[in-house]
Amino acid sequence: MKKGLIGFIGLFIISMYFSGIANATYHLISFSVQNRVKDNGVQFNRLVFECVDSSNNYPTQDVLGSVVLTDPNGSNVAITVKYTSNWEAIGSYNPGNGQWTYNSPYFYSYYYQNNFSSQLITGTYHLKFTDKNGETSEKDFVMNQAVSLPIIPSSSCRYYKDQDGNFICRWQVPDAIDSSLQTKAAAWISMYDEKNNYLGELFVGNIPTQMGFLFVPKSVIDQGLAMGKKFALGMRIATTDNCNRSYSTEVPISFNQGQTSVFASFTGLGLWSYGPGTGAWTNISSTNPGDMVYSGLTLYASFGTTDGLWKWDGFSWSQLTTIKPENMTTSTTALYADFGTTYGLWKWNGFSWV
Repeated sequence: MKKGLIGFIGLFIISMYFSGIANATYHLISFSVQNRVKDNGVQFNRLVFECVDSSNNYPTQDVLGSVVLTDPNGSNVAITVKYTSNWEAIGSYNPGNGQWTYNSPYFYSYYYQNNFSSQLITGTYHLKFTDKNGETSEKDFVMNQAVSLPIIPSSSCRYYKDQDGNFICRWQVPDAIDSSLQTKAAAWISMYDEKNNYLGELFVGNIPTQMGFLFVPKSVIDQGLAMGKKFALGMRIATTDNCNRSYSTEVPISFNQGQTSVFASFTGLGLWSYGPGTGAWTNISSTNPGDMVYSGLTLYASFGTTDGLWKWDGFSWSQLTTIKPENMTTSTTALYADFGTTYGLWKWNGFSWV
């Protein structure tokens, strides 16, 4: 009798749960159309939208009744949307203070998407969403323009885990970025099971395009290791209006291996590096530095009193200041430079001095 009662209560609770989903009404909260291109030359357009119920809960099953996408000319766009759910963690970089923030733990992400071939038109796109209960909501999205963005070369990816178990990655920033465009970069680590089935991802957005750098704390990496068996890293560049994106091909990564470099200054021969991707010594400067410090994948070197302080990111040199520091030290993600009594102590957070 008790087993029968318990079973009845369990079935009643499950029935009420799914009844709640079925009876809830949903409305749009976000919607965009995007021009996308991959580094294999494939170009496509993507529709993405999200909906929630009156309590701001995402649907845990498909609740779509119908959807109509209208282009700026008033014509319907042929679409067949797909309901998608996967594990996700979100990270972000703050250029103001150089801090990386991550939500914890991983959560399930629910959204709808569709790739379509119709040519994108500058103007306002309109989406009409109707859920299975007949509730309708509508949103607009302004497509400013479709432009071609350069692609971050996946072959330039260099990564390692520091002594504390944090994940550090650097990649080459493309040269051909239109300075008139407002862009930002993003990176993600995809998780797969042993049969290469996609499970979800850690997505990190709001990375300055010219930074070419990613930091993920050990706690977030450990959560991913507990969920996935195989991992791959991808990068993208996007316009800040969310109209255009370019994607690199994902590259497999291992959290048990790293890619670091050795730097050596030889009198009369300049500065040399020995590192990943080459397996050999490479001359990176004909001038010997007066002082240098190394943090993960980045070398900081001062060259005399007039040439100031420079950064080598594994691909090219960039000058950080014309002033020579008296002392330097590094942490996992930052450089600390003492410029004496005149200027004092400053921190380079990878993007700006603070």
